[in-house]
Amino acid sequence: MYLLYIDESGQPRGTRPGTSQYFVLSGVALHEEDCFPFARSLDAIVARAIPKVRGLEVHASQMWAGRSEWARIAEADRHALLTKLLNHLGTWTSPGGRAPRYFAVAVHKQSHRGKDIVLLAHEELFALCVNLQ
Repeated sequence: MYLLYIDESGQPRGTRPGTSQYFVLSGVALHEEDCFPFARSLDAIVARAIPKVRGLEVHASQMWAGRSEWARIAEADRHALLTKLLNHLGTWTSPGGRAPRYFAVAVHKQSHRGKDIVLLAHEELFALCVNLQ
């Protein structure tokens, strides 16, 4: 069985200045046996890069901008860590030889006026996940 973690970016409604034209869903699918090793591998990278601070949650936008708990970490260190994490995501394989599957859907909000953007994005994302093996 595969487990799917999904995150969203952008607001499902609104096109006023300062809001994105797109609503984005992205996700990673992992075989159930791979979730713990995958999470541990990410935690290890964070612990090696920033050994004096424990319990940091990886949120790319907060890391990049230095918001929340990341405000106390130097910009160069945050950006270097993000680069390491992204490289790791692209190369990690499980002890069983399986690689994570990554998915993303970007819905142009103006092209779907009157529709449920969140539902549409989820339907599109799930359609990409149908044949996981």
